[in-house]
Amino acid sequence: MTTSGIHHQKWLKAAVAGGLWASVEIIIGSFLHNMRIPFAGAVLASFGVMLMVAFNRLWPERGLIWRAGLVCALMKSISPSATLLGPMVGIFAESLVLEFFIRLFGRNIPSFLIAGGFAVMTAFAQKLFNILIIYGLNLVQIYTNLLDYVARQLGYQAADPWALIIILFSIYFGLGFLASLSGIIISTKVGTTGAVNLETPALDQRKIFAQSDVTKRYSVWLLALNIAAIPSGIILIGKADFILSSVTVLVYMSFMLWRYPYLYRRLLKPMIWVQLIILVLFSGVFYRSSDAGELVFSAQGLWVGVQMCLRAIVVISGFSGVSHEMSNPVVRQVLFSKGFSHVYTSVALAFKALPAILEMAPRPSVFFRQPLTSVAQMLNMADQLRVLMQKEQYQYQ
Repeated sequence: MTTSGIHHQKWLKAAVAGGLWASVEIIIGSFLHNMRIPFAGAVLASFGVMLMVAFNRLWPERGLIWRAGLVCALMKSISPSATLLGPMVGIFAESLVLEFFIRLFGRNIPSFLIAGGFAVMTAFAQKLFNILIIYGLNLVQIYTNLLDYVARQLGYQAADPWALIIILFSIYFGLGFLASLSGIIISTKVGTTGAVNLETPALDQRKIFAQSDVTKRYSVWLLALNIAAIPSGIILIGKADFILSSVTVLVYMSFMLWRYPYLYRRLLKPMIWVQLIILVLFSGVFYRSSDAGELVFSAQGLWVGVQMCLRAIVVISGFSGVSHEMSNPVVRQVLFSKGFSHVYTSVALAFKALPAILEMAPRPSVFFRQPLTSVAQMLNMADQLRVLMQKEQYQYQ
């Protein structure tokens, strides 16, 4: 087989793996969202690691994992959620980390276990990064002073602010370690759970894209505006006074709510504003600390808390707008036309097969009762799905 043919087969297999990964994100993600289960991101990341490790042992293709992660992340772009960039970046980052450590240490069991641990840790790292992006570094000082105050009340002289973070990273690493071990076990079960008959329905995903796009308004100028508004708003809030900052953010938020009505569902949730009010109060009390360990209310700390709230509104609104405008068919066409034909074909094929995959996949309750068997059954679809995609691919070339 030529180099071009090998490259093409990798993207074809990535379409299969990425499509199955996306189906897990849909099935398990919807269940976790509806049940509001804690550590949902870690659970989803663990299932992703489990599936990709099993796939890499089934198809030991160099570069398969990051390609599958890219396909899955792009499939996430048509999700109706107002927050798309975070999950998309998280999925792709997880695949890159998994691919990196497997390449670094080789395709062996210790390598898979280490790679899985670090891959799931990206879910926690992303959560920390998102918090810092939304609220800024002032939150670190509030957290440190709060932890120090609690430690003093419990009789400790000093508290290590990194201790809790290290413990949480260790928990995430352990989940990834177990997920990789499960993926290794699953790879030995493939072929033992019974044949799976899969018939991909005659769907044209390009028409599905067109139908979903005509009901939405897009603007390249608004994409640029929202990208510029995020850093500009953060700088303004940090340098301007209360009145100018508040009025500017209010005007921007009002425009965003008018342009993207679905933002109401997120910004008007009572829990978000309760959290922001608590953050302001905690900032006023814990932004400055007393050497004696006493509570000291600070007007400066109160203003810092208000700044963090304004910053959160700008970042949440801005990224929601960017996520929406990135779905612009013009933007997508430009991205896919600049040497991304393999990516476009893989994503289109994965979308086309997704309804059949979801129909054949186990239900969420089965996933949690029998995770290894459920993922093994999905992997049994892989070769049949690859053959079907290979027959369908020519219409995208």
